[in-house]
Order: sequence, then structure tokens, then C-alpha cells
Amino acid sequence: MGIEEELKQMVGTDNPFKTPEGYFENLSSQVMSKLPEKKTNVIHISRWQSIKPWAYMAAMFVGAALMIQLGRGVFTPNTVTQSESDLFAFDSNELVLDDIISDQDIDSSLNDSFMGDYSLYELVASD
Repeated sequence: MGIEEELKQMVGTDNPFKTPEGYFENLSSQVMSKLPEKKTNVIHISRWQSIKPWAYMAAMFVGAALMIQLGRGVFTPNTVTQSESDLFAFDSNELVLDDIISDQDIDSSLNDSFMGDYSLYELVASD
């Protein structure tokens, strides 16, 4: 005979925990009677507090429209004006950039590039 069998014979298999008769039938009424009365708080909301979310949303849309209208250069690409087009002078289908980029800038850029002499020759010859 195992230890479990001995313990069952000594203690028994009956449930020692029992509820009184009619306990669950009266439980909800007893709990509700012991609770305090609920106080109703009336909260006064002003007209501005009820309109405020709509006013903020309208202000957001007005601000977005103004940003788009006033910031056309930021949101849309700029077109070249006449003064900007005067910087580029076309002579026999070649672009003259003497006023914008100096020879020294071009030389330093070519020296800093990782292109060999043959690659530079190919680049110049292909144009």
C-alpha cells in the first residue's frame, strides 16, 4: 500500500470546506446593501471646452493651407528666373561656367577624385 492510500484512509476523501445553506442566494443582496450610495458628480462643461477640439482642428487646417500657400518655394520646385538664367551663357551648344566655377576649383575636384588619367580622358573624350 502506497503513502497516498494511507493518507486517504487517515484523513478521508470528503471536502472539509462547506458553505452555509442559502449563502449564494443572499450573497448579491448582502454585498449591495453594504456598499455606500453612489454620489453623482455633475460636471459643468463650458461652451469653449466643448468647441475647443473643433477650433484647434480648424486652426491646424488654416495653418497648413497658409504654409503651402506662402511656402511655395519649399513645397514645389522653383522655376529659373531671368536673373538666374543670365548666369549661364550658351556658346555653340557649350555651357560656359567661368563666372560660377573657377579653374582652381575644377583642378582640386579632379585631384580629389578617384579617377585615373585614362578615366578622365574617356570622360572628356565622350563629351
